Amino acid sequence: MNKKKYELQINFFKLYYSPAFRIRVMSKSSAKVGEEIILEANLSDQYDNAGVDFKIYKDGADVEKDKPVAIVKGQNKGGKAEAKWRYNYVHDPENPLTKKPKFFFQAWSFKCEKKKSGNIEFGEDLICEIMTSTGQIVKNLKYTLYKTDGSTKEGNTGEEGKIEEKDLIPGSYTIEFKTK
Repeated sequence: MNKKKYELQINFFKLYYSPAFRIRVMSKSSAKVGEEIILEANLSDQYDNAGVDFKIYKDGADVEKDKPVAIVKGQNKGGKAEAKWRYNYVHDPENPLTKKPKFFFQAWSFKCEKKKSGNIEFGEDLICEIMTSTGQIVKNLKYTLYKTDGSTKEGNTGEEGKIEEKDLIPGSYTIEFKTK
C-alpha cells in the first residue's frame, strides 16, 4: 500500500510541475525609443489569472547572474499573457552608445519552465522641419549631421524643408547648417 501511495505522489508531482508554458517569440524585431511594446507569452494548461513575470535583459546578459533591466507583470487570460514595456534612453555623454541597444525578455509563471524571447533592437528617427522665424519653410538647405559614433552625414532639406534620418543609434546629435 505504501508503494501505491508513493507512485501517486510522483505522478501528481510530474503532472503538477509539467513544463506547460510555451512562449511566442516577439513579432517585432525592432522598435523606436519610447515606443510601447507588447510582450507576449502563450500558456497551455495554466489557469486563468495566473501571474506571469516578464523580466527584460540587455542582449548578452546571463539570466542566472545578471540583474534584469525591468520586470513587468502580466496575467494569463485564455492561454495568453501580455505585458507592456517601453525603453526610454537617457543620454550619457561620458558613455555614448556605439550601437543600437538590444533586449530580450524571459517569461515565467507558476508551474511552468522559464522561456526566453528573441531580441528586439531600439533605434531613433530624427525628423524636423526647418523654418525661418516668420514661419517660411527653408528649402534645399545643406546640412551636416554629426552622429553619436563620431561619423557625419551630409544632407539637404529638399523642397519640403525637412530633415529625415531614420533608424539611428539613440544618442545626442548635432546638425550644422551650411549657408551660402
